[in-house]
Amino acid sequence: MHSPSGGRRHAVVLGAGMAGLLAARVLTTHFDSVTIVERDPLPLTIADRRGVTHGRHAHSLLARGIEVVAELFPGLDDEMVAHGGLRADIQGQGRWYNEGLLLRQAPSGLMALMGSRALLEGLVRNRVRALSGVELLEEHEATGLISDSTGKRVVGARVTSSRFGGKERPLDADLVIDATGRAARGPAWLVELGYEAPAQERVRVGLRYATRHFRRRPQDVNGDMAVVINQTDDIRRGGVMIAQENDRWLVTLRSYLDETPPLDLEGFLGFAASLPVPDIHEVIRDAEPIGEAVPYRFPASERRRYELLGRFPEGYLVIGDGICSFNPVYAQGMTVSALQAALLAECLGSGEAKLAPRFFEQAARINEAPWSVVVGGDMRYLEMEGTQTEESRQAGAFMAQVHLAASRDQEVARTVVRLISLMDEAEALQDPAFVQRVLRAIN
Repeated sequence: MHSPSGGRRHAVVLGAGMAGLLAARVLTTHFDSVTIVERDPLPLTIADRRGVTHGRHAHSLLARGIEVVAELFPGLDDEMVAHGGLRADIQGQGRWYNEGLLLRQAPSGLMALMGSRALLEGLVRNRVRALSGVELLEEHEATGLISDSTGKRVVGARVTSSRFGGKERPLDADLVIDATGRAARGPAWLVELGYEAPAQERVRVGLRYATRHFRRRPQDVNGDMAVVINQTDDIRRGGVMIAQENDRWLVTLRSYLDETPPLDLEGFLGFAASLPVPDIHEVIRDAEPIGEAVPYRFPASERRRYELLGRFPEGYLVIGDGICSFNPVYAQGMTVSALQAALLAECLGSGEAKLAPRFFEQAARINEAPWSVVVGGDMRYLEMEGTQTEESRQAGAFMAQVHLAASRDQEVARTVVRLISLMDEAEALQDPAFVQRVLRAIN
């Protein structure tokens, strides 16, 4: 099944979400043909789809993600704006509340690209459809991997489709990339091939969402484009309000530890009024509601440590949420997937020898900054199940100090925004000059 030297080379991507689409774009530079396997029917227009269960909730492509996507698809950011998407300075036009404190607003030059997940993914999918050598195999599901006779190389995937009576068939490939998300069966597939499953870290948050749209008015929040209200030690509730295409606010209300926000309008407004600060409620209490509320639940942040495995088959990679699935409150998932796609391009550009260990080692470094932010924020709650360590407790306490400093000092705030935007790595928080600036701001 593995193509002989000089033969036509074929790559398979499992999953047509953002991670899979971005990976497919990268692969077209290195392979003659790319097949994307997706279990859902894929809309030809801009529309939500069944398989993206969180697609109707708050999403944003952060500054670093915009850079990567624009490199892969030149002009896509302008195309999204032409379809109603919005650019906003993440610090100057966004209200970020941590510990009930407003992160100091000031122009940062770091732009977020805001719009519905359906809009962004639909435009990317259309770009990928138009690429030479790409096939979208819709309503097909991967059921396992195929290895060669040595067991050292993956040479394809087994797929099935109800359209063909559920009969399983092989799909040959020189490289298989698993982009099926947090429910990926890659660990079990590795065990089937005689390899170990990766170790997994898990932080339970019991997050529950309710999302509604409201008509957006120019005067709302003095023209700011986003409001993010995070939970406090006393109030375990939060909310996000993001400007979207078609003059809409997308409002997502959330609670930790399995409390469900109400779906009815009256209950939704009452829940918004209970948040640590009133900004969201003050906008939506007399705004025109659009459509019905949509619920969602997210049980836990998870990180699979593929980089620690001593053995891994050639011809196979995992990307996106299958490696690291973050609490979506922090809005970093799509940007991390974009960074991993850029890493894939870099690794393939250096050849395919030892591709997996090189990719996973560097992907782990990409994941470290957002994972530190997520764990530092969520592990403050002693009731939450996870890898409780003294280090994580100290990280949470330090982040509380950082949030206080960021409400007073715009340079501290800019560092926080750069970290959120994934422009800087986690080490920025340990920089002695930054630590001293935090301490000066809070004393």
